[in-house]
Amino acid sequence: MSHQNQFNQPIGYPVNNWQPRQLPSLTPMQGQYCLLEPFDMATHAELLFEAFQFNNAGETWTYLPFGPFDTFAN
Repeated sequence: MSHQNQFNQPIGYPVNNWQPRQLPSLTPMQGQYCLLEPFDMATHAELLFEAFQFNNAGETWTYLPFGPFDTFAN
């Protein structure tokens, strides 16, 4: 039996003795299908807000500590 969150989504079992890992470098990493780079508020915030507007029930906020938001306020 897996654990579930408030949206009845499976979130897996707790990991015993988990230890934090080293953070990745802040250098952008280009993959075949995407670019992974550090978050920049001026560049990314409004685009992320727009993308999350398609989620009306809030399921995409499962692992985020706050939100969803009704308006974009920079």
